[in-house]
Amino acid sequence: MIKAFEKLSGVPILVNTSFNLRGEPIVCTVEDAFKCFMSSEMDVLVLENYLYLKKNQTAVSEAKWHTKTKKD
Repeated sequence: MIKAFEKLSGVPILVNTSFNLRGEPIVCTVEDAFKCFMSSEMDVLVLENYLYLKKNQTAVSEAKWHTKTKKD
């Protein structure tokens, strides 16, 4: 993966960091990832085979977020 990244970018290194915002727990679920993405200054989120661009997302309130992701 690093060789492929270097071939595309010219940069031969990747940095692995935790995925969370300051003061928040580390992201553990897809729902956490999307919520963190929408609450941050990130522009792009990749989850499995999906690419999310912040400019194409609709912000949802915290109440709507919990309603939409609640499992019955």
